[in-house]
Amino acid sequence: MLQRTGVGFLRVQTWMGFISKKQATRSFRTHNNATTLPVDQPRSDAISKLSNPATPNLSRPQPNADSTHLDSIDNFLAQPSWSVHTMLADSDSTTPEVSDAELQNLIRLSALPQPDSSQAQCIRTTLLTQLRFVQAIQRVDTSGVAPFVCLRNETDAGRRASTIGLADLKAALSHESYSGKCARPRRRQSQEPPKMADWDVLGASLNVTEMNGEKYFTVKSGADTETIPGVMQQEYERMLSLDS
Repeated sequence: MLQRTGVGFLRVQTWMGFISKKQATRSFRTHNNATTLPVDQPRSDAISKLSNPATPNLSRPQPNADSTHLDSIDNFLAQPSWSVHTMLADSDSTTPEVSDAELQNLIRLSALPQPDSSQAQCIRTTLLTQLRFVQAIQRVDTSGVAPFVCLRNETDAGRRASTIGLADLKAALSHESYSGKCARPRRRQSQEPPKMADWDVLGASLNVTEMNGEKYFTVKSGADTETIPGVMQQEYERMLSLDS
């Protein structure tokens, strides 16, 4: 193979008789094209190789990384190694039985109606299953595991949603102005919203009592309870007359 050479070195080789002018011309052209060709290679073969670069052999199938990864996942999931039923049904569990008095107390604390015998047995079975599950969770070795500070979305989308950016602060920054030589930000005083029209809340009510300069609503009870519907009807009719 001829190495990449300069024009002057090719002229020296031609003058000394090491290579012919034809070989020097071929080497100069390939040098300008950033390609080195064998001296004894025919020109037709060289042109065909330059115009048709070598292509990989497609007859041999190329391994697919995605299919291999999916196959490994399927093989792993095909053999279950754990089931939640092992935590729900434990024959060797030391879960104490729930007595009728304890069951009635739990139902009363839950503000539920007292069940009959068949419903009580179903509730007791469900409660024992839940207690076994809690005991199985408590038996898990958590030594060296830091407790959760909080539960949050750790994905990229969750981080972007919880990140405070400049767009979120535009509303607050719009109320600032820069003043002084150092251009310190100053918050402009916001205008107070217009006040609502004065409304006398107690003015439309008949059952108002004034004590120590303050007015209060009064609610009748006891022997005067029977007169309350009549007073409410009168108040309702008076409100209708005011609206009309």
